[in-house]
Amino acid sequence: AGDLLYEFIGESELQVGTDLQSLLESRVGEKWQTLLELLLWYGFVGVVRDDAVTSYVYSVKYDMRRLRALAFKRDLASTMFRINPAFWRALEITH
Repeated sequence: AGDLLYEFIGESELQVGTDLQSLLESRVGEKWQTLLELLLWYGFVGVVRDDAVTSYVYSVKYDMRRLRALAFKRDLASTMFRINPAFWRALEITH
């Protein structure tokens, strides 16, 4: 998935899980979930919780089991992910 981050140029800061899945599937096929977990691990994306707070890997003390649970506890159509603000400027992320 070499240049994957460039796929996010001009995208919205918020990504519905199914849209994120489609983007990742177009790059790596059936291994999209592994790629999503890497994006979560490296803090590129976080999971938006019910209280509108975004949990990134460092927010959960690098507990990937907890972050995975947050990301996949519901179907992806009702899960929101947020691109880390550290990448917004470089990738021209919209708000």
